[in-house]
Amino acid sequence: ESGSGKSTTLDEVVRPIFGCGTPVSAADLTEASLRFGIGSSNSIPFVIEEYKQAKLNKENINSICNALRNNYDQTMARKCSTSNSIIEKPLRAPIILVGESQPSETAIRERCLQVLFSKAALEENPEYNESLTILRQRPSLLHKLGRSLLQAALRMDPEKLRNIHEEWMSLLVERQE
Repeated sequence: ESGSGKSTTLDEVVRPIFGCGTPVSAADLTEASLRFGIGSSNSIPFVIEEYKQAKLNKENINSICNALRNNYDQTMARKCSTSNSIIEKPLRAPIILVGESQPSETAIRERCLQVLFSKAALEENPEYNESLTILRQRPSLLHKLGRSLLQAALRMDPEKLRNIHEEWMSLLVERQE
């Protein structure tokens, strides 16, 4: 929904926490820019903004949907080098897709965490705007939070991380049954 705070939340909360670069407009994406953005990191999100299916051409929609699917499946991007050898690059950066619509493919939607914004929620819950105002006034807190999350992730024992992942996956499977 237009005017519900998506871009403001992205710019003033999400990007400072995760250290994301400038968002890329969905209409301006190319296959190469998608591969580069998603293949450049395994922790810093790649942000695609202004996803409006009605205003995008079929090629852009397919590229974005393929990127979401390939990212989830951890597909390797392949390209030919100047020496005619194949270079493989993992596509692992988290993707943040911001817009007024969502991919129509059910499999993609089921694999995403969706955050829905609405003007009605903002009007019914004035504390949302109050919280955003507090965060805007203290941007260093968001940077510190992001740094703390990154430091905690880097210090985590791989075996402990694997156990946490398996535990959460089993909970998700139980809930779907």
